[in-house]
Amino acid sequence: MPAPVSQTSAVLALGKAGNRQLAGKPVQITKARGTFTTRDITGDRPVLPLLGPFHVLRRPELRDIYDSDFRQLGVLRDCNWSVAEFGRSSTTEGYRWTKDLQFLLDDPPSAVSLDCETVGLDWHLPGFRILNVSLTTRKGVSYVVPLDVDYARDESLHGVQTPEWMKKLTVRDVARSKAQLKELLSNPGVSVVGHNCVDGESELLTPSGWRRFDSLEGCSTTAMQFNLSTQNLSFREAMISRRSFDGELFVWDTEFHQGAYTADHRMVIKGEQGLNPFNLWRMQPACEVEQFSMNATVVPSGGKYEANGWDVPDTWVPIIEAARADAEVVGGIRFNLKKRRKIERIQRLLQRAGVPFSIHSNGDAVRIRILDSECARFIRRLFADGKRLGAWILELSLSQRIAWLEEARFWDGCSEHAGSTWSFSTADRQTAEWFQTMAHISGYRYALRRRDNKKGYNAKNPDAVLWNACVRKTNKCKLVDKPVRAPHKGVVYCLRIPSGAFLIRRKGVVWVTGSC
Repeated sequence: MPAPVSQTSAVLALGKAGNRQLAGKPVQITKARGTFTTRDITGDRPVLPLLGPFHVLRRPELRDIYDSDFRQLGVLRDCNWSVAEFGRSSTTEGYRWTKDLQFLLDDPPSAVSLDCETVGLDWHLPGFRILNVSLTTRKGVSYVVPLDVDYARDESLHGVQTPEWMKKLTVRDVARSKAQLKELLSNPGVSVVGHNCVDGESELLTPSGWRRFDSLEGCSTTAMQFNLSTQNLSFREAMISRRSFDGELFVWDTEFHQGAYTADHRMVIKGEQGLNPFNLWRMQPACEVEQFSMNATVVPSGGKYEANGWDVPDTWVPIIEAARADAEVVGGIRFNLKKRRKIERIQRLLQRAGVPFSIHSNGDAVRIRILDSECARFIRRLFADGKRLGAWILELSLSQRIAWLEEARFWDGCSEHAGSTWSFSTADRQTAEWFQTMAHISGYRYALRRRDNKKGYNAKNPDAVLWNACVRKTNKCKLVDKPVRAPHKGVVYCLRIPSGAFLIRRKGVVWVTGSC
């Protein structure tokens, strides 16, 4: 039997149901959690609203928040369960309120540790508010900057250490503080400390293409995030952190995973059933993943990204891929084909789409010409600068990308293993890499390989290479081999993004990893 309230020191309200019971009304737990309160039903005993355990199991990226709330409970215990004493405890020592950071701009620290107090967890959603930001510049010295006027002026939240000027904080004060924070965090000479670090060779996917971390400027960018619950991908604004590092990186070197991480980097993994009975995607530090069975542990290789798509009939998409692979598009769109399967394939595609075409014999080949039509004009515009893929593939809807990928196997590819896996080849590296990106944001896995051209595919350039890929409809891959530890002295990078995970590329391999 649970102890009566009279015999308890504190009450934990778990999830929406528990907090609704205590409050007597619906409670938005993501806003209420982590702050001690009281309820009539509990008398003077403190109540700590918490996320429900299953909520955290479903969304592993919330684990750090859950742990932090329990650490607060430990501090309350050390204060003899007194909320008043908790507010005066040593946890506030060393913190100084300020609304003007000019002194840090005039004399920048070599590094800062950044933390935020917020309303809500998903800062890309409406209603999310950053209440304040704390900057730690050296041990025992932290500056707290209020960034929300209503929060700062709420005298019910003020304590003995709250300065008088907080009651009169203005929107102009907050705007100045934000501008100063941006300038400070954009200073390349200031390392912003975080937990989750990768090397500068790693890349993230932006709306304009892949960018190396060491080429990014400023303190924010737009990157493709991965939702651990839905496995969907989306572009979101993200914060960039940098710090100096002199130590060992955990480096994986396999066909599907090329991660190089600091020991505390949070990898996204699945496996090790005993540690994760629901077998959900979860975060685990690289130093702990090293201890697992590599053949029993997988990482996500991508997910599914939904865009608005092109305003063209879906039946055009396979025709566009066929033209990219095997047609001349200068002055018209002409196929000169010998293989019977390709001749029959393009005729079926054109007939299904209602696109006019002509067909003529040309010796041992067949010439098929797409006649002037909206489809023909669209293809000529798309490939006006050459038949290669580009960042515009990010505009395609999920169904359009899947149709494109599946059509590629009939032209520059061939099926293996009863169609579950197929190969793709091209002499154009840019096209190969954008095909790879298309696959990884559409629920496929794509292993890109470089090999020398020894079969005369390009007589004008005998030193050319071919880019081969093995394409499979899956969004995960095994780690396979243990990492090696490699020394690294230089800058490492962190990304803070709402979902806690993002799409990454390194050494031509794409997968998903955790963020700060």
